[in-house]
Amino acid sequence: MARSPMAEARRKLSATRTSKALAALCAATSLFFAAPAVAQSLGDGLVFPNAEIAFRAGASAVDHREPDLAIPALEFAAGRGHLRAKYLLAHVLGTGVGPHVDHPRAFQFYSEIAALFSDIDVWSNDDRIPLVARALFRAALYMRDGIPSGRLESDPVTARFMFERGATVFGDPYAQFELAKMLLAGQGGQGDVQAGLSWLKQLSRDGFIEAQAHLADLLWRGEHTSANPVGALMLITIALDNAGSADTVWLSERHHQIFCSMAPEARAAASKRVLAWRERYRRRLPLSSRKDDDGFVVGHFVRFCDDGSRVAGPPAGSVPGSHVPSSSEGVVPARPLPPLMGLTSEGETNLEPASPQRSPLRGFIPSLDGYIGGGD
Repeated sequence: MARSPMAEARRKLSATRTSKALAALCAATSLFFAAPAVAQSLGDGLVFPNAEIAFRAGASAVDHREPDLAIPALEFAAGRGHLRAKYLLAHVLGTGVGPHVDHPRAFQFYSEIAALFSDIDVWSNDDRIPLVARALFRAALYMRDGIPSGRLESDPVTARFMFERGATVFGDPYAQFELAKMLLAGQGGQGDVQAGLSWLKQLSRDGFIEAQAHLADLLWRGEHTSANPVGALMLITIALDNAGSADTVWLSERHHQIFCSMAPEARAAASKRVLAWRERYRRRLPLSSRKDDDGFVVGHFVRFCDDGSRVAGPPAGSVPGSHVPSSSEGVVPARPLPPLMGLTSEGETNLEPASPQRSPLRGFIPSLDGYIGGGD
């Protein structure tokens, strides 16, 4: 689909502004942080034939949790222009432990990637698009939160601009979620509750569990919208149903809190809404039919409210946990979830799916922020 001249002009203007802003950041951070020179060889004097081999060696070391080997190899490849190596190096430096943590350098690498490819055509088949979107998102997080000890001052205004670009230009759901929270809180600019809630509802329909849980919390507490406990329990139950193993604990705690605050009639109403959604939209997934004497699926947490009632877990038909891939499997696509029914202003359920926004990253929700297979 061809873009109009006006849309193309707006895209180029936005890209130019982003490029200039990030280029200035890169220049400032490179001088301020005084990062050490890129390694030319490993500690034992070994050198790599080329950047791709160094990258693969570094990615393998990341898989085996060997940062002492991973970092020099990735530095070797990144110093020779290997984009994926630079991204993975930033990831390792930003998420490591002990002496392997270097947030200033991680921010610098993310910013360099976002600035270098700020004018990338997001409607093309360029396989670097997801990588650039993730780098922009990570750089925006650093801009919003800052780096302790005065090494990077928090700049929510710039961060919000970066999240907005990631949300609207790249269609990155993570950027959309962070932008929604900033709009609701009025952080980094004027608040816009309607826009913030709109982003959360769209993400919830797309199966983004963090948005489902956040919107459930707002509905439960009646914050920024009318209180709707039944809708809150519906959303948090669906979020728990969709959750992988890494998210099950905190979602289960939130589900327990909302579930136990409601009367049996409200719990039953929420269960009907969940079942209606699953019957109409959800693809059937294989699951062991084993249940205990009370009809609950075996293998889920067993929790009770203060009154002794048992907390209902995810409905039968869901798959507890999810596979967390190794880095050699590449970026993981989104969970194959259908649209989630929305909530009208009156609090009733609306079983019609939302009209999807066209996005080059629609469905790009990786669960592993690391290695992306292949060459440059």
